Amino acid sequence: MKTKPPLFQRQRGVAAIRRRAIVLAGAAGLAGLRPAAAAGAATAGSVQLPASVTLQYVVHARYRGLPLQSDATLIWQRDATRYHAEWNVRVPFLGERTQRSDGVITRQGVRPHEYVEQTNKQRSVRFDYERQRVHFSDDRDDEPLEPGAQDRLTVSLQLGALLAADPDRHPVGSTMTLPVVGVRGAETWHWDIRKKGAVTVAGRELASIKLVRRPRRDPDSHIMLWLSPAVHYLPVRMHVEQENGDTVDQQLAALP
Repeated sequence: MKTKPPLFQRQRGVAAIRRRAIVLAGAAGLAGLRPAAAAGAATAGSVQLPASVTLQYVVHARYRGLPLQSDATLIWQRDATRYHAEWNVRVPFLGERTQRSDGVITRQGVRPHEYVEQTNKQRSVRFDYERQRVHFSDDRDDEPLEPGAQDRLTVSLQLGALLAADPDRHPVGSTMTLPVVGVRGAETWHWDIRKKGAVTVAGRELASIKLVRRPRRDPDSHIMLWLSPAVHYLPVRMHVEQENGDTVDQQLAALP
């Protein structure tokens, strides 16, 4: 995809602090993208991706024992063949972090072409499907591009799309595995489906499925993700705890 949205202006702050405080991360329309034809979710083969939507989140963070509160926005825009996803998180004193992903939609789901992270410095990853390589914007060596690879933004979207298409295929106790590419390298993430429950959003109890990412090393950050069919299995809550005890909890503020 050759047309790209304009880059965000750089935000001042300390990048290392932002990366520790926030691990994951609206315009009504984006240039070159038309809304999906159906008002609801659209099916593409073995996945079911939602229609275009913008979601607002309340952020509760704790950094070095100091409680912080702010907001975040998830923008998902798509047409029949392309998508643009964006996650913007703002935390007082720590600044702003933007994750952005652009790519195409296939029968297997989301297929990223470019992933960008921006704090005070912009870093990006390019997915080269012809050569089966991942190219990084810094001096890092290229790495192999694994089949079905996602970036750090689309991984939660792809998990939700797989669950939406066939929830019975992923019961409690099972594991979902996806290759994940970030601006510092590629790795494999294993998500354990822990339990079904509810998350309260604007006074309404939303049925949800809780997923927990397995530790990749010891010590490692802990990531918990709640996906709900009420919003086409998009995230209704995410909780990140760093090795040093800093936490970020992002919860859906209102239904779209």
